[in-house]
Amino acid sequence: MEFGYNMKKDYPRCTTFLQGDLPTMVYDQKAFEAFKKHGEMSDELAKKTLRIGAPPTIRPAFLKEAHGKYYGAGSPKLKDTIFLSTELLAWYEFCEENRNDVLLRKYMLIKTMHEMVHWGDEQDGVDQAPEEGEEFEKEACGYYLFFYRAWAERTEREFRRRFPRAVK
Repeated sequence: MEFGYNMKKDYPRCTTFLQGDLPTMVYDQKAFEAFKKHGEMSDELAKKTLRIGAPPTIRPAFLKEAHGKYYGAGSPKLKDTIFLSTELLAWYEFCEENRNDVLLRKYMLIKTMHEMVHWGDEQDGVDQAPEEGEEFEKEACGYYLFFYRAWAERTEREFRRRFPRAVK
């Protein structure tokens, strides 16, 4: 994995967290096996994908209805780029309570790996059906992950505390 300039600049805590914790997912046997299976990756490629210095590149983006996105073959310039929602990144970046929340940390790791599964699946040019990212989540965690509204509420509360005049 690599990180785009805006990711490092605007979300340094998220970048540090993902750089440190994504490589450790190889030790989560259930998640790692699901990652390889649904991403159609060899053991070597899967490990390389989760280490710093190899594609895909992670970038922040305003995503209206998702916390991650991979455009794939539909956009050749972005074929090695996955996007994480600025909303999700802000929940972690700007709220200490959220940074200490084990569920949010797991959610961020699994959602990032979900998009990496799409990237890995695209490498051979044959797309799996139905939704390999969701299948990965179900196999890795036992269920499809959903977010908790509390993460957004905590972040908003933190913003109001820090910047009382900026948020009305």
